[in-house]
Amino acid sequence: MPENSGGGLNPVALAFMLCMGILLLALPRRYALIPLFAAACYMTMGQVVKIGGLNFSIIRILTLVGWLRLAVRREFRVFPLNGFDSMMLYWTIATVTTYTILWGTADAFVYKCGQAYDVIGLYILFRSLIRGIDEIAAAFRMFVFLIVPLALLMLVERATGRNLFAVFGGVPAVTLVREGVLRCQGPFPHSILAGTFAAALLPQFVSLWWQRGSGRLLAIIGVGCAAVITGASGSSGPVMTFACGMVGLAFWPWRLKMRAVRWGLVLVVILLQLAMKAPFWFLIAHLAVRSGSDAFYRAYLIDRTIVHFGEWWLIGTKYQVPWGTKLTDITNMYVRVAIDGGMLTLMLFLTLLKRSFAGVGRALRAQRHASLPQQHCIWALGASLFAHVVTFLAVWYWDQNIVNWYLLLAMIGTVRAPAYLAQKQKRSLSGQVQPVPAVSSDQSWSWPSSVHDRQQAAQRLLLLD
Repeated sequence: MPENSGGGLNPVALAFMLCMGILLLALPRRYALIPLFAAACYMTMGQVVKIGGLNFSIIRILTLVGWLRLAVRREFRVFPLNGFDSMMLYWTIATVTTYTILWGTADAFVYKCGQAYDVIGLYILFRSLIRGIDEIAAAFRMFVFLIVPLALLMLVERATGRNLFAVFGGVPAVTLVREGVLRCQGPFPHSILAGTFAAALLPQFVSLWWQRGSGRLLAIIGVGCAAVITGASGSSGPVMTFACGMVGLAFWPWRLKMRAVRWGLVLVVILLQLAMKAPFWFLIAHLAVRSGSDAFYRAYLIDRTIVHFGEWWLIGTKYQVPWGTKLTDITNMYVRVAIDGGMLTLMLFLTLLKRSFAGVGRALRAQRHASLPQQHCIWALGASLFAHVVTFLAVWYWDQNIVNWYLLLAMIGTVRAPAYLAQKQKRSLSGQVQPVPAVSSDQSWSWPSSVHDRQQAAQRLLLLD
């Protein structure tokens, strides 16, 4: 990961962090997401507090404050872990273990522990703060208000060629120009990451169209801001992310037939492989939307990774230079996971993504009798997930995008939890396992003592006929 340029907080950043920390402690639980999301939108990674050789960005400090809030207010609500939560934990442990073995240094262990802190810290924090579909929809509304100033600042950068966030360090003062196109980045360390952050939120903004009250107005504003930031980034990757979000939303009419859709995609890939002269992943090389795109490089990186499978499959590899010229810029999340931890971490990561999609599908089936706005909210999570999964072919997240990504996974874990508990409840009623906690109306854990109560709990979760 690139080093952060900064060794302390300037007065403005310090004041911002203190305000966000106070809000994180004081706001009602359903609004506690605001400080962390605001930090992702308006603070660069250049503002870092160094303690004993350890780097603490403002996001990491606020994560710690969030855990303090959970402890003081007794708001932990993740346990007992379901299968999705456990997979997050397994993948994190595997990444730390394999990377440490690969490099064999204390610095490698500390580096991966820092990433593990981000993963587990943010995921558990978000899972504890978000407890239902209605709260997820409320979060989508908050994101609209928070992203409007960011879009305006990106427009200013587009018009002037000057990045106002440069005062915080970590980003250049003068906007990069490639082949005559301004590549605005705002507080993000790269224009692609800036555009991706907004584009991945598109499905969530669109889902507000079906919400009551001012939902349609907020949907229009949110989509407009996402489009502005995506366009201002001047990069092909965010445009593809934006398009993938739209494609994911477009599959809404086939939401109950996604198995057939998946097998259809597999068949298409097989046919492409048989018809094309080059491997099918070289289709990526033809997806450049803007001039100056590195689409071919991304396809070639995948190709070289597959060709050199024997060098990284066990626990990863330290060196990629022999694979090809300038292949040290790993612009692919899957390749990054593979070379840092080998086949084990890659398979765990792919399993995590699979369970994420499955979680959306199970939640949607469990809520098949729920209101249309709630169903659209769940589907938006799946569409955003699809956008991220495709985006991972072109970028890996090491910046503020981790907030957006782990928040999405936490939301999926939240909507999946009732379906998971109902499935366990159904098994317990058949005598296969011991009774498990049901979800009461206030979303806290309770332990039904009678068979009749357990049957009613399962029926409330809409999985038993």
